This record gives sequence, structure tokens and C-alpha cells, in this order.
Amino acid sequence: MAGKMVGMAGMVGMLGVLGKELGRIAGEKFIRKKVSGLKELSEVLDWFFNEIERVAAEKSVKFEFSSEIGDRLLTKSKCPIYRHYAFWCDEGCVEFIASLARELNPQLKVNRISKQPESEYCQFEFFFDV
Repeated sequence: MAGKMVGMAGMVGMLGVLGKELGRIAGEKFIRKKVSGLKELSEVLDWFFNEIERVAAEKSVKFEFSSEIGDRLLTKSKCPIYRHYAFWCDEGCVEFIASLARELNPQLKVNRISKQPESEYCQFEFFFDV
């Protein structure tokens, strides 16, 4: 056998790498746009989540995405993923969204404020590190 099976500790690290790559690919191949401001980022993220809902309509995937722009972009959604893959929320989600943000603009930073099920919504803040 060429390698050992990945244990749970290896799976955790693997999800972070997978999340990072999926975020990069989503930005590079699907969104294919660079953003220069928070309003533009909000529009791109709104389109992105609406597009996921459209493609997965038969699965009743609904994010209920919304955003608020101030000195930072605050987003909130009801992510359906945690109900099926809670481990993704802990290890892959933040890497995914941070990588997606970097692909849209290398100066974008993101922090998770809250996540389901501990909170009613998954919330993130985006800001430019200039």
C-alpha cells in the first residue's frame, strides 16, 4: 500500500486544504472578477449564493444571504451545509471563504463572527487590510 489511511486528525487538516482550494477555484473559475470595494464584494457574494440556490433548487438549498455595508461588510446566512456536514463548518468553511476573498482581492480579510448551530446565522465580516 502506497500510503496509510488518513485518520481523523489528518482529515481535519485535509478539510482546511480542500476549503482553501475550493475557495480559490470558486473565485478564479466561477466568479472571475476582482473587486475593489465592499459594495462590489457584497454584490458578488449575493450573486454567488443566489447562483448556488438556483443550481441546487431541486434540493431546496436556501442560504437566506444578506449583507450590510459600513466600514466593513457584514454578511449573514442560514447555511444548510452544517446540518449534513458539521465538520466542514469547523475545518473547511473559514478556509473556503478566506481563500475566495483573497482571490477576489488579495487585500481582503475575513473573520467569522458566528456560526450555526451555536447561533441562528453564520456571520462573517470582510474588510480591506491596507
